[in-house]
Amino acid sequence: MTEKIFIDTNVLFYAYDENGSEKHLLAKNKLEEIWQNSSGVISLQVLQEFYNSASKKLINKLQHHKLKEIIGLYKAWELVKLDISGLLQAIDLQQDYKISFWDSLIVQAALSAHCVILLTEDLNHGQKIKGMKIVNPFKS
Repeated sequence: MTEKIFIDTNVLFYAYDENGSEKHLLAKNKLEEIWQNSSGVISLQVLQEFYNSASKKLINKLQHHKLKEIIGLYKAWELVKLDISGLLQAIDLQQDYKISFWDSLIVQAALSAHCVILLTEDLNHGQKIKGMKIVNPFKS
C-alpha cells in the first residue's frame, strides 16, 4: 500500500512558480513523484490558499482559467475538508505543539486522512506529530 503524503500550500505554489529557482524544480519533481504513486492528499484550505497566492504573487501570474484548470486536476487526489470536530482537534494541536493556527489546520487535515508524511516548509523538518513525519522537501 502506498503511504499517503499531504501537500501544503507552499509546495504546491513553488511547483507552479516557474521562476527557475531550485524550490520550483524540487517541488515540481516531488509532485510528479506523488502523482505517479497516487499517494497525494490535499485539503480545500490548501487549494484556496494556492489560488489566492498564485493569482497575486507568481511572477508570470496565471490567468483565472489556468488556475481553475490546475485546481481541477486535484479532483483526482483525496480531498480533506475539516468539520467542527477537526477544527477542535486543530485548536488542541496549536496549543500542544506551539504552532500557528493555520498550520494546525493543515496538520489536522493530514492527520485526519491518515497521512504518513506532511510536505511543508512551515514546520520543523523531521518533527513527528502524532506519528506523522514533517518533511521539508527543500532541505537536503
